[in-house]
Amino acid sequence: MCSGPIGGMTSNIRIHEMPRTAEGVSEAVNCLVSGGWGTYRQFQPTFSFYSDESRCQAIVAGDEGGEPVGTAIAIQHGEVGWIGNVFVSPDLRGRGLGEKLTREALQHLRDTGCETIRLVATPLGEPLYRKLGFRLETQYHELLGTGLGRQSSLPTGSRPLLASDLDDAINFDRALTGEDRSHLIRRFWPYGWVLTGSSAAIDGLVIPVPWGGAAALLRPQVVPGEASGFLTLVRSVVGPSSELMAYPTTENVTAQRLLRQEGFVELRTMPRMVLGAERDWEAAALWSIFSPAMG
Repeated sequence: MCSGPIGGMTSNIRIHEMPRTAEGVSEAVNCLVSGGWGTYRQFQPTFSFYSDESRCQAIVAGDEGGEPVGTAIAIQHGEVGWIGNVFVSPDLRGRGLGEKLTREALQHLRDTGCETIRLVATPLGEPLYRKLGFRLETQYHELLGTGLGRQSSLPTGSRPLLASDLDDAINFDRALTGEDRSHLIRRFWPYGWVLTGSSAAIDGLVIPVPWGGAAALLRPQVVPGEASGFLTLVRSVVGPSSELMAYPTTENVTAQRLLRQEGFVELRTMPRMVLGAERDWEAAALWSIFSPAMG
């Protein structure tokens, strides 16, 4: 990690690894929330997870007094890495700090053996990522609607994910995403659910996460009735909040159609960008994500 003046700043900015402590997490979260980028409910669980997860490195830019003024995270999914939460305090933007944080995250992922690096771009960040060589892979459609809680009847073939299912679930996820997300699935499997077809093989996987929402994948070849049932499953198991955000890809027209039929409203599209080697993955299988920072 490095330090020194950036883009004409009068004070020194030091970029360093976020301490894996409660204080380190709180300082990073305060930086994001005070900068207007989200809420404590959103970022406290995610940065606590980053602190606990060995395959993830949170990066912080601190001012002369040590106060965080920028963040980024890098998380490794096998040979695929993700960059997220690239944030710079509003009064320091436009001076190169965002690029410096992104380059630090890139270097960390390359050092850990990642040959493909992905991220979700904001309008502010997209020109920078294109400058660094990232190219558009697809778009996420951020759709807001409601969950169903435990009041609905779960679809036929749905059941909780069991410890004995873990290898099958990891292989299912890897086949559809092209990534090794086993560390995420093993971390959150007690909250997970699967949808099985007539062969009892996994057709759909839902992994709710503590910061809200869920990663959700459905084999694209399923019949229409199963797709509708899968959406019911997702809406039923995501937790007590009535609000639910889903992130299907542009290619997943089935998910977009069913979500809109259920009253979900599209808030925005989010470019998913990639740098490095191409990966085989099923874009049409992706209904939602762990988070925009980690896919």
